[in-house]
Amino acid sequence: MTYLMATLLTIWLPLSGAQSQERTCPLKGPQFPAPRGLASEAIFQKATGVIEQFIRANLEESPYNETTFSIGMFSTTDDDKLLYEFHHTDPAVETSGLGTNKADADSIYRLASITKILTVYQWLIADGDRQFNKPISDFIPQLLEYQEDQDYYPASRWDEITVNDLAMFLAGIARDYGLNDVAVDGYIVSLLPTMAATVLPNNPANGIDVPADDDPVCGHFNTDVEYLPCSREVYIKAVANLGSSFVPSYTPSYSNANFALLGLGLENMLGATVEDIFDEKIAKPLGLRSTTMGNPLQITNDSVIPGGGLVRSGWWDALGPLNGAAGSFSTTNDLAAIGRSILNSSLIPQAITRRWFSTTSFVDTIEQAVGRGWEIFRVHANGHSVDLFTKSGNWGVYNSVFILLPVES
Repeated sequence: MTYLMATLLTIWLPLSGAQSQERTCPLKGPQFPAPRGLASEAIFQKATGVIEQFIRANLEESPYNETTFSIGMFSTTDDDKLLYEFHHTDPAVETSGLGTNKADADSIYRLASITKILTVYQWLIADGDRQFNKPISDFIPQLLEYQEDQDYYPASRWDEITVNDLAMFLAGIARDYGLNDVAVDGYIVSLLPTMAATVLPNNPANGIDVPADDDPVCGHFNTDVEYLPCSREVYIKAVANLGSSFVPSYTPSYSNANFALLGLGLENMLGATVEDIFDEKIAKPLGLRSTTMGNPLQITNDSVIPGGGLVRSGWWDALGPLNGAAGSFSTTNDLAAIGRSILNSSLIPQAITRRWFSTTSFVDTIEQAVGRGWEIFRVHANGHSVDLFTKSGNWGVYNSVFILLPVES
């Protein structure tokens, strides 16, 4: 690096006529090792104090006063306790006859799309990343068997779409099968503005020239906003015939189907369900008490059931094959344990962890990128670029965000 910089400066300076001036080439990432004893540091306490002051100042206003939420921060260099936590319980949950009446770090929330990180993690634990460049059809051959010839939309190229493509949002396939489909009678179209509902009437008289037998038969919500899951085989056949938005490996595009297929491929590879794989590969080794890849078996005193009840809140929705994309439930404490295990490479080799924490493709701005399941945001601190590896989720009334900041030790 020293020799290269000296060579470049020798060529550049005479041409520009610039005066001699010291220039630096900062490396990406935090400048210093992860701090120890962070919770007792005055600067950390001041920063969290400012955050809490802002939160409390907004709790008297909607929507914050109508939202139950938990916030937790953790470090790999401290003990297993949270460095900071804040919890708020809204009146509807405080008086609910279901689940908890007071949120804390052991309260169970639906994670929604944070599940995508857990699915990638399971694959890395079970098999590493050595097969990531194989087509997904090697693991789910039905994708090729079920695919029908189409002449009115571009078909997905399953023999070209790799495991990596799916994990990196680069498969180019549609976002979902069924979910939020305009052809679903009385659901999405009825929620659109009047003009849009007129332009996009429901099937069969849909006005959009789609055969009625192409209407989704599952994987969507009914008029009571209750999710109707697909069977495994029906879902694979449906996804096999989804239209392609882009060719593989071309541009990032968000897709729940990507990670549903990763989960199904992992099941085929290991001969077990993602629920059982998660229990064996992650929950038991980490001693997780309340994290599941599918719906919890029962409502407990830790379950957070917002106003509207089990169905209207989205808690009760069983996702079937979509579990690998959005089916998990967890707590602040359990998510912290999962985060520590990822950052500490407790369950996978450090080399695989380093490869996992890499940008695979940028989106429309250089400050945002994607990775294998990650939504990456770049911030600048003290002249350095620092990448935040995040994943957000939304299902029903539940919203979640998971953020990791890797530091090379």
